[in-house]
Amino acid sequence: MARPEIFWSLQFTKGFKNSYSELCDLEQWRVKGFIQNIVLIKEPTEVYHHTPCEKCPPDFHLFGLSDDGLGNKGIEIQVWLNRKDKTAWFLKCRKAMKPKF
Repeated sequence: MARPEIFWSLQFTKGFKNSYSELCDLEQWRVKGFIQNIVLIKEPTEVYHHTPCEKCPPDFHLFGLSDDGLGNKGIEIQVWLNRKDKTAWFLKCRKAMKPKF
């Protein structure tokens, strides 16, 4: 069986590691799955729901995981896709803030 092509190398900031450790086991499992999948996807922004960071440099994205069925994301992960070096920098993750009605 052919080995899948890896498009992105991974880097994790101290802020990501700290915020990841604050998530519960289920949330950490979901984040791990996202990380394992993103390395194999040439254009992650075409596959995963994301919000570009308007006040950030280019290619900073806020990805949402664990949709509750109403479009609310349970986990947010901030990633910088450094396309020049093909490196995905994981900057921060947290439980998403649910909108109040």
